[in-house]
Amino acid sequence: MLESWDVVIPDLPGYGRSTKIPSGDGSHYENSKRAIAADCVALIDKMYGAGQRFIVAGHDRGARVAYRMAKDFRDRILGICLMEIIPTKLMFERMNSSNDHQLTLNTYHWIFLAQPPNLPETLIGASSDYYFSHTIESWTGPRYRGHLDPIAVASWVEQYRNPAVLTGSLEDYRAGASIDLEHDKLDETSGNAVVDCPLLILHTTKFLKQHKDVAEIWESLGSKGVTVKQVGDDQVGHFLPIEAAAEAIPELISWMHEIVS
Repeated sequence: MLESWDVVIPDLPGYGRSTKIPSGDGSHYENSKRAIAADCVALIDKMYGAGQRFIVAGHDRGARVAYRMAKDFRDRILGICLMEIIPTKLMFERMNSSNDHQLTLNTYHWIFLAQPPNLPETLIGASSDYYFSHTIESWTGPRYRGHLDPIAVASWVEQYRNPAVLTGSLEDYRAGASIDLEHDKLDETSGNAVVDCPLLILHTTKFLKQHKDVAEIWESLGSKGVTVKQVGDDQVGHFLPIEAAAEAIPELISWMHEIVS
């Protein structure tokens, strides 16, 4: 893959070893998908010059940034690959009693992490190693549970000992439950929800059980062709790019060659 493409893999601003100063007015705008998408485009501009077009691939929170990027920077994005998501607004709408709140229980962190400061900071900060080790372990599928690269896992967990990183990730979820929803609702009323670049949607078996209409959802939101692929089997968990890499990476490479040919 590296022989054919320049691959830029930044931490989402606020996560990992990056920095992001949260909004001081309580709007959470600085950690909104719109602001993060603009940060990522600015990075490409700095590296390659203004106007460079590119493909974006993202998983989970990164996929939500990619979707926003495709809507806000239509002249820059050649295509987007979204892994393991449906739109944010739809996720919140599906946390209801129609499924006995199974989705709510499975995605409790969407509600917990979006609580105002400093409640989650205090509760998680009291034992961040336990919280994030538990989260990684419980989200991993049976085949990889306990077998992820221990050096990588230790690095992920260690990063959240930094209060600024913890707050950065929480601000992402706070934005997701507030200003991101405002932006998404405005997209629906303004006709901006449908993207005009090719989409590749990768999902796991587990994700499909929760959202049986994942193909229909994204096919309604892409005007230039939507490819939906299930990767991995029922032994694969949430971390699709790692747990199903043997299938996901070839699918991504093949699709990228198609859209630029």
